[in-house]
Amino acid sequence: MSFSEIIQFLLDIGYPGVFVLGFLNSAIPGGAYFVNPVLFLMGGEGMTFLAGFFSALGATLGEAIGYGIGRGSREIIGRKFEPRGKVQKFLTSLSQTLNKRNRRFVIFLIIFLFAATPLPDDLWNIPVGASKYKIQYFFPAVFFGKVLFFMVLLLSGSFWGAY
Repeated sequence: MSFSEIIQFLLDIGYPGVFVLGFLNSAIPGGAYFVNPVLFLMGGEGMTFLAGFFSALGATLGEAIGYGIGRGSREIIGRKFEPRGKVQKFLTSLSQTLNKRNRRFVIFLIIFLFAATPLPDDLWNIPVGASKYKIQYFFPAVFFGKVLFFMVLLLSGSFWGAY
């Protein structure tokens, strides 16, 4: 299959395909940016808001993998290096620092900005998970950042398709 046939297949699938693409785009560490041209072309086809919503929902669930890796690695590192305790003390101090009330908003904003840009946000999600940053602040920041990013892609595709 050529690239144009793959794109056409994904356009035919519609919203479930965009959800799966958003999930795979965020679940693969380092960022595989194959969802971006698909969303750009979907914008040219007239699919905007729902495609952005479903792709952001899939991407948010994909980012949960990086967060979970960070959360799980904290437990593994804590058990493995317990005799020395330096790593555990560092992770505990990082957790206390990030979860203070005035710093929570700054971390929320950083997560939002990473999600709203094509920067590899997996590099940020793992330490955030390891610091036990509260999940109820993590998921909205990622979701709204991804909605913004994907809506910009879709709207630019719709403007490009109009000409």
